[in-house]
Amino acid sequence: VIKDPEEAWAKVTKVLETAKKDVVFITSSQSIKKLLENDPFCKYSKKGVNCRIMASIDLDNLETAQKLSVYYEIKHVPISYLTIMVVDNKHLFMFKKPSLSEIANEAGFFLVDTFYSNDPSSTERVSEMLSDIWKRGVEISEISSQAGMKMPAVEVSTAETAANLANIMLERGVNSILITEDQKPIGMISDRDILREVVENQKDPKKTRIKDLPYTPLI
Repeated sequence: VIKDPEEAWAKVTKVLETAKKDVVFITSSQSIKKLLENDPFCKYSKKGVNCRIMASIDLDNLETAQKLSVYYEIKHVPISYLTIMVVDNKHLFMFKKPSLSEIANEAGFFLVDTFYSNDPSSTERVSEMLSDIWKRGVEISEISSQAGMKMPAVEVSTAETAANLANIMLERGVNSILITEDQKPIGMISDRDILREVVENQKDPKKTRIKDLPYTPLI
């Protein structure tokens, strides 16, 4: 744990300078705007390092995410995770979430008590977790294209299976359905989303729950 913010930022910068292939960064919805204002990945991306960024995208940061997507791969993930960065599957950083009275530094990272590890067992495990989250993420283009679409009339709970969802869509003659959780609408899913997730990944539709499918969130 690196307690001093300046020392932590020096370590982040040093590791990014050595990056050769890949930077995976998952952060909060609020930090997306900070990234656009003070982009810490720009010069490394120009060197050919692939940067993938994940965050919860909503109406407030959708435009910012679209601008960042010109330079980086960006996906929406439905919930805000702890801010984590993995560089070349070798270096792991975990950043605390600042309180309301604390302000993140100019680079978009909250650096007090930054956790760092280059232990392969820890880094590889977190890297696999981030890869799984990335696969489930929603492309920015899909969120943009569906923003403002008419809300589907048919509702299905996240607890239902993909098989039941497909049957309902066939019976009602619709190609998209409103996803609800605790009787509140949280997103939309289309027949294309189901096919891509279930068929391409060879999942059992009778065992796959809707909550595990990559639905488009409501914004």
